[in-house]
Amino acid sequence: EHQERTRRFNNAYDVYRGNVKPSNQTKPWQTKLFVKYGMQVIDQLLANLIQGSPKAICKPRRQTDEMAARAMEIVLQYYADQDHLAEKEQVVTAQALIYGVSPAKNHWFYREETIPTTFGPQRTVSADRPSFTPWNVYDCWWDPYARDVDAASYVVLRDWLTKSELEKRRYNEDQGTGQWRNLDLLYKSGQGEQPPTTSQN
Repeated sequence: EHQERTRRFNNAYDVYRGNVKPSNQTKPWQTKLFVKYGMQVIDQLLANLIQGSPKAICKPRRQTDEMAARAMEIVLQYYADQDHLAEKEQVVTAQALIYGVSPAKNHWFYREETIPTTFGPQRTVSADRPSFTPWNVYDCWWDPYARDVDAASYVVLRDWLTKSELEKRRYNEDQGTGQWRNLDLLYKSGQGEQPPTTSQN
């Protein structure tokens, strides 16, 4: 099912880029230049759809909730700015126009960092907020019979991590922190599956 989806996505990307497969009927004197009509249309749509930074609008349910709704707007705008939401809008919109679907992940983003101070290195929380992550359409698939996300028996978000990203989540027995205990076994098993070659990359 995922391979069939990938074939459709590859075809959609070729249409967008104006990639024309060579034909046996093409004469040597015929041009090999083609107007990228799909790209022209989609780029124009992007310019019309994306205009400035997205703004949250909260409407109060009751008249007494007006101040609370205004406060919620301010909080949502703050988190949108912290997450650079405006910069992600183009990626999500372009992907939706090219492929017909644009998956993303909403999650709570928490990060601690060690920063140098006059008293020595100190651990500090550098992020503790909601985050929106656009996801590559090739690395997401779901139950094909589901009517919506809630009805899907599974949704897969495939992620490709670097070795340093894996090491950051290594389980530390002394501190009781970390997530993965089998990284050495993973490294011994060899290179493993590689990201697939697609029309997009």
